[in-house]
Order: sequence, then C-alpha cells, then structure tokens
Amino acid sequence: DGCIYGIPQCAESILKIDPYRQEVSTIGKLEPGGWKWHGGVVGRDGCIYGIPSNADTVLKIDPFQQKVSTIPFNYSCHHRSDGKYKYLGGVLGPDGRIYAIPSDADYVLRIDPARGEAVEIGATLEGRVDKHCNKWQNGFLAGDGRIYGIPLKSDRVLCIDVVAESVEMVGGPFHGFEKWEGGVLSPRGAMYCVPLKCKHVLKIHPKGEGVAQRPAEQQDLPMMTMPSTLLPPSSSEVGEAYGDDGHRDLLSMISTGTDLGRRVYAALEADGYVVLPAVLSAAECAVELGRMWSYVQTLSPSIKRDDPATWFPSSLTEPDPWPHSGWKSFSDMFQTEQAGWLFSDLRERLADLVFAPLFGT
Repeated sequence: DGCIYGIPQCAESILKIDPYRQEVSTIGKLEPGGWKWHGGVVGRDGCIYGIPSNADTVLKIDPFQQKVSTIPFNYSCHHRSDGKYKYLGGVLGPDGRIYAIPSDADYVLRIDPARGEAVEIGATLEGRVDKHCNKWQNGFLAGDGRIYGIPLKSDRVLCIDVVAESVEMVGGPFHGFEKWEGGVLSPRGAMYCVPLKCKHVLKIHPKGEGVAQRPAEQQDLPMMTMPSTLLPPSSSEVGEAYGDDGHRDLLSMISTGTDLGRRVYAALEADGYVVLPAVLSAAECAVELGRMWSYVQTLSPSIKRDDPATWFPSSLTEPDPWPHSGWKSFSDMFQTEQAGWLFSDLRERLADLVFAPLFGT
C-alpha cells in the first residue's frame, strides 16, 4: 500500500507511516514487553513478518486488511531459559518461506506464510558453534539459492540450504566479537558485510574467484574474503588481517607522546597485554559499585546487596529473582535493560584518564 510499517521493539502497536498523506498512525494492539521483534521481512503474500527476539511468537502485519496477528512456535535453547535474543533478522528464501537468523537460538526458524506456521529446521547448533550468544545477525539470499548469516560473535558464516533443510557453518575462523552487522549483495553475487567492531570488510562469494580486493578509495580498509570453495582463509591471511591476537594492530594507534602511552606501548610490544593500576581510586570505585547495586535493587527489590542468599531462587521451582537473563552477570543485565547510561559519567572520566592520553582523542 506504499506505507512504511515500524516493527515494534518495546511498543504495543505497529507504527504506520503514510508518505503520501504525510500521516503517522498506529495499528493493532500487542502485549507489553521489551525487545520483542527484531526486523521484519515482506512475504510473497504481501504481509510483513516480524522476527522474534524476546517475543515468543512471529509477528504478522497484514497491510491490506490493516490487521495484526501472531504465529506461535516451539523454541529450543540449551544455554538459557529466559527466551531472550532468539533471532536477529530474517531472509526471504527462494521457496517463499522466511528464515530467521539465530542469535541465541539452537535452531534456524522457518516461517511459512502459506501455512501460517513457524518451525525449527536443520540440526541443532548446540556443540557445533564456538559462541552461544549473538552468533549471527541478518543475512543474504545468494545466487546459489542458499542463505548466508553474517557472523556477529560466531567465528564462521551461517549457511542455510533451504532445499536440503540443512544448516551448516562455512568459512573462517574469523576471530573477535561484534565483527559484522548488516551488508549489501553486489550485482555480481558477492556479499559484503559491514564492520561493526572489526576493522575489515567481510566478502562472501559462493561462486566465482573469491579473490580479496581492496577498493582504491579505501586503502585502509582491507577485506577478509570467504573464497568460492568456502574454505577457511590461510594463516597468513588471518594473521595479516587480525594480527596474532589484536594487540599488533593496536600498537600503531597508540600515542607515544605521553608517559601512559609509552608505558602501554612497551607492555603490549613485550607481553601482548597491559594492566593499568589505580586508574580510579578505591573511593571512586565504591561510588560506581554502589550506583550499580542501587540499580539492581530498584529493578528487583527482593535482592539485597548484603545478603547473597537473596541473589538466587530458594528452590528450583521458584522464579529467579535476578532482574535479567539469570546469568548472574552485571554486564548482561545492563545490556538487557539498555542501562549503559548509568555509567555515562564514568565513561567520560575513563575517556579523559585513559583513551585521550593513549589515542589522542
């Protein structure tokens, strides 16, 4: 209908933008919740399907009837029980079905618009991947009819064969976290993945020569290529692109015009790592720790900082009192609750004390 529909992350309705009438409205009524669906895919039936992240259903938006509904499915995840971060993005397959890219899920989810159902397909990813969380995000339908998932934390590319209903990992290993997110399919069939934290573009080319090329206008942005044979890159290719473990690339960025920079440079060159003592005083750390615990106790009043017995359920049948994924991890809780703002002042101080003298920025 020429309108734009916003997939609800935390909202309880669908955002509708009408460019022709210059109007914005909402349709449908959904259950409350956070981070429910991540991205959407237009099916061959013209409906829009929202990919479940924390939601337990697939979202269906029918622009023709202006109706919103959901499709239930069975979900498997061996390493977490809260059902969060299931899938991140989806791809319309050549068979007209939509394939959800696993983030923390153990299986690929196949959404069938014609049948109005969603099922897990392929072999389980349990025991076959190096990382369980944030494995892939978004993907492409390639010219060979397969779907390729972009490695976020996984060290290999996801490959979904829709005909064989098989799920494999190809290429790599590509080291590091939060490597690529999103990309572009070129006219010649190569897929270019956009760097998130990685300093290199990933090129996936199921067919063709698979030769790594460096664009003339981006001489400082090398490419890691997954060749047509889908074999891992050579050790020299990985070494050139990533360094032994990353610290070699870091050396060229460190300013040696300060005492801190010279000390860090020498330590990295000699040992490959460095410990910075007394960046913050004990009193400053105590303030930040208190701020963190105050936030935890606000989210879950039953938890008491000075009583570790309150940090865990009293029995296996009791709900977990911890206000996040149940991993007993502060970092995971803050990511889940999107609470990085709590440490804004601390980040500014660390920037002044560490990053400015090290990198001159």
